[in-house]
Amino acid sequence: MTAQARLIQASLELQRKVLASKPWGLRVANLLFQVRFASDASVFGQSIYGLFLLYGVEGMPTPPFIPKTTRDISRLKGYGKEFGQKAFNHALRLYKADSMKVERAGETLSMAYLKLFSDSNLKNTLKDKPLAYAENYVYATIKSVVFSEMRKEKLRSHSDIEDMVAEPSTWGHFSDVIPVEEQDDLIRDLERSVNLNTFPNIVEYFKLLMSGFTTQEIANKSLLPSLQDKPMSQQGLRRYEDVVKGVLERHFGV
Repeated sequence: MTAQARLIQASLELQRKVLASKPWGLRVANLLFQVRFASDASVFGQSIYGLFLLYGVEGMPTPPFIPKTTRDISRLKGYGKEFGQKAFNHALRLYKADSMKVERAGETLSMAYLKLFSDSNLKNTLKDKPLAYAENYVYATIKSVVFSEMRKEKLRSHSDIEDMVAEPSTWGHFSDVIPVEEQDDLIRDLERSVNLNTFPNIVEYFKLLMSGFTTQEIANKSLLPSLQDKPMSQQGLRRYEDVVKGVLERHFGV
């Protein structure tokens, strides 16, 4: 029996087992077909564009037919191929100098497809949205997967990321375990999420924490420009710490 035949047999067996009690049974069974081949750029593009058609994304290129279920997507041969290659190249760029970046980019497409396919809110997120929005959503998912994999590798010698978020004294290790690109994303999240008039220099505060300074040191030595004009106790500066922690929790989903 070939690998594909075994995959088909396994999915059919799974479908029979879960269909009676799980409303998402067909989706799970079908996913076994899709995710196995989603590491191929053209199949990834076909699979994602098929989901876009199902979920009502606006401005799609004319397809050979309109799929009615996820099972129909496998017949959209060649559809979305160009986007699949762009997604693959996006993953390649994120891995940069990694000697295994081609293999890792392929694995990332599979994981990104799995994440998107299993997202119960994806249809509502993408419905009636323009194609550019939907594509950027996929690029962001790929980026999230890459950063997650990079963190897993770096965290082998450190605590779990959830433990680090909960304990500000460990934030000095963030620069060791978080990719530089994700550190930039964190800074942008902080800038977007916080009223900088209420919390002046909070970005600089977080950068100092990531550099290994403690809140006590920052307060005692007035390391922030705003503290030089208006000194603040360590207890007062804890409010900054709580705000940063909230942004970190949302960013990492903990």
